[in-house]
Amino acid sequence: MKKPRLITFLLILPGFVCLIHCSAPDKGEKEKDIQSTSEVPATLKANFTLVGRIHAGGDTLTNSVLEIYEGSVLVEETKVTNNQRFQANLQFNKEYTVVFSKPGFSTKRISVNTDIPDNTNNGFPPFQIEVGLDQVQTNAAIDQPNPVGKIYYNAEIDNFDSEVFMDH
Repeated sequence: MKKPRLITFLLILPGFVCLIHCSAPDKGEKEKDIQSTSEVPATLKANFTLVGRIHAGGDTLTNSVLEIYEGSVLVEETKVTNNQRFQANLQFNKEYTVVFSKPGFSTKRISVNTDIPDNTNNGFPPFQIEVGLDQVQTNAAIDQPNPVGKIYYNAEIDNFDSEVFMDH
């Protein structure tokens, strides 16, 4: 099983600051287990797991909403309760848009591409993120239509990685 390391992104854009923590493997870490194609360990997951927390500047943000879209189709909608934590299990080899929102706060989107090579054993640790929503002057949610970041499989590290877009 690959070991995660924590990466923190500080996204500063006009009018708001977004802090995103992501889990990725240590670049020096190599996969030590060799898996037989005829026997797959029970610990391997059939889904890509995204876990994290939604907050507003570190403060508790109750009753925010997490929506997951495959293309333009809503496949899951979850109300994130007062503990601010969420978990989403996404199928491999698909593209998703994950939307974080709450009325009175900016809405943020992250693109998630779960495509992995056929020869990958899919024993990935949960990918951890932290999303900060910024309060706005009106009670309506301010939608940022373009993703503020993306999560994708990076063959160079043989694990999922992330990127933050600074121009949105």
